[in-house]
Amino acid sequence: MKKAVFISIAVIALAALVFCYFRKPSVFPVKLSPLATTTLNDSALSEIVTQITADYQSDCKRLLQQFDADLKRAVAPHFDQARNAVPETVGELSKFKACAKMCYKAAKDQLTGSNDFAPAFIEAIDEPIVQPGLRANAVADEMLKTLQLRLQERSMQYAADLASTCEMEKTQGASRNVAALEKCVTAIAQTTQELQRKTIIATLSVAMEAVFIRSTCSAVCALIAKPAAKIATTAGVSVTCAAADGPIPVGDAVSVVVTVAGLGWTIYDVYDVCRVMPEKLRTQMYQSLDEAKNALIAEAGGAAKKMTETHMTKAQKLNATLIKQLQ
Repeated sequence: MKKAVFISIAVIALAALVFCYFRKPSVFPVKLSPLATTTLNDSALSEIVTQITADYQSDCKRLLQQFDADLKRAVAPHFDQARNAVPETVGELSKFKACAKMCYKAAKDQLTGSNDFAPAFIEAIDEPIVQPGLRANAVADEMLKTLQLRLQERSMQYAADLASTCEMEKTQGASRNVAALEKCVTAIAQTTQELQRKTIIATLSVAMEAVFIRSTCSAVCALIAKPAAKIATTAGVSVTCAAADGPIPVGDAVSVVVTVAGLGWTIYDVYDVCRVMPEKLRTQMYQSLDEAKNALIAEAGGAAKKMTETHMTKAQKLNATLIKQLQ
């Protein structure tokens, strides 16, 4: 008698938990159990349990498929915004004084071990290109959290369906193994608690930082390597640092030659960078944006798949446990 009361209380508590945790209508249709109108032997009950599990796993797969489709649509506008900003951003970076400033900062880094070039370059591309990519990353992160909630909601409904089915069969007295049904309900409650406690979501890495910024910085460094090396060789530490931190110490004339300690370099080296940078940097930025987008989709999709498979695996193990106990 005490066990029957305990099981009844457990079922009521589980239903109350479902109501409190999700205070809105479920997105999943309620399936009426055939046990509501008839009693079945343990073999038939096992088939019902297996079908409930199959329905649950089907819904989990559907949630994952919907996530994958929605993710691509959700992040695309942000990366499109970044791509649209590439021509103007590259145009600004390719101007003579902007190129010269980057050359001096790169030279200063070589001479003093400072880190002036990368922050200056990132600042130039941050608002028009990097920020849209970061917003796409935030969107993907929120979508993963929403998927987790939907999976938890469905797992609660799954547990409630199983518990209700087993409890109904026990109270109707059709089963020859009441103790097994009590173990079934206990196993259902334990599995549900594990899924609710488990933190599945891992923080997404920032694809824009990991892919786009690194590759574009490397591309610009390669373009300005020659004039930066000449500046570092000829201008000396004091002149280089002053130019890196303040006004450019040369005019705009291509014929100007800067000579320090008998060594010289011409402003043409910077103009040469200005000439080749637009096409090369545009190509690199477009390619890096595509790589960052694909990396974000792959990482978020992988996290969603792992999350979904965790729920499905738990359900499969629970189903096997219930079937064994009903045999």
